Amino acid sequence: MKPFSKEAYNYAVWGALFGLIFPVVATWIEASQNAGNSGLNAFFTSQKNAPLLWIIDTAPLFLGIFAYFIGWEVDKVRQKNQEILHTQQQLILQEQMATIGQMTAGIAHEIKNPLNFVTNFSESSSEIADELVESFNQFKDRFGADDFNSMLEMIEDLKQNAIDIQSNGHRANSIVLALMDQTRGNNGARTNTDINALLETNINLAFQGYKANHPAFNLTLQCNFDQSIPRLHVNPQSLGRVFLNILNNACYAVDQKKEARGSTFSPELKVSTGMSDQGVEIRFRDNGPGIPRAIHQSIFEPFFTTKPSGQANTGLGLSICKDIIYQEHGGILTLESRENEFTEFIIRLPMN
Repeated sequence: MKPFSKEAYNYAVWGALFGLIFPVVATWIEASQNAGNSGLNAFFTSQKNAPLLWIIDTAPLFLGIFAYFIGWEVDKVRQKNQEILHTQQQLILQEQMATIGQMTAGIAHEIKNPLNFVTNFSESSSEIADELVESFNQFKDRFGADDFNSMLEMIEDLKQNAIDIQSNGHRANSIVLALMDQTRGNNGARTNTDINALLETNINLAFQGYKANHPAFNLTLQCNFDQSIPRLHVNPQSLGRVFLNILNNACYAVDQKKEARGSTFSPELKVSTGMSDQGVEIRFRDNGPGIPRAIHQSIFEPFFTTKPSGQANTGLGLSICKDIIYQEHGGILTLESRENEFTEFIIRLPMN
């Protein structure tokens, strides 16, 4: 609680103004009774000659002080009520997310089963294509050269299709597994993690998740991953939540700027990894509306949000992200932004 809050200041001012009524009225009555008139000269003469009025003159001071402490207490109560409301919103959101998480985990599990069939049968189809080529080679003399080459090309096309299906099936499977990890809410254990692969998975999750709710949304994504960075011993589940939160905020920011500026604006998001003096450095830079410098420090505070009310947002996302980076991984999370130009979040994770 700040000692000089706006609420307490307002109460003190109004209390002092109200307190002025007592000396003014008392002096006016004294002047009217003694001097027989209520002019200004009689008013000031009575003020000077009546010691009792000097006591009454202190009324504005005491009432102002009294009102100040009332305002202080009112301010404390209002802030406490706001905290309670935020906590209630958080609990409601957590309950909703728990329900959605259970449903999502069930759906993801059901999707995973047919995905396994897709990847397994595509691998089998690729092997069958190889066997088919061997069989055709045994009977090569029975076909004309053009027909034989044409059939080999078709078999090669089928094999390549099977390889592509298998590759995308594995990619979809990795996204489903990441989604299941997110919805379980497990803290998980530390493992030697490929940061680039973890970023790629969460970029896909963030983009597809945001686009599902905003079908018209699109952006230009630039990924510049340093393939030489080492694996880090981190918690991939919690670190993935940090990536996902920052990416979701970036999608929201550029989408809001797109709505404001229309076709003249092209949303962009740049994600990069590299080495720095502090270890591995991860940067997320969007060309959204930016964050005013006045609230740079507040952006990581619990319950602070720049989003309008009614969007199921409690303002805890970046606060939790900061705790995960600082406390759980011993890293650093910083912000660089210029209003109306860009916002960049920088994560630095130590090697050990």
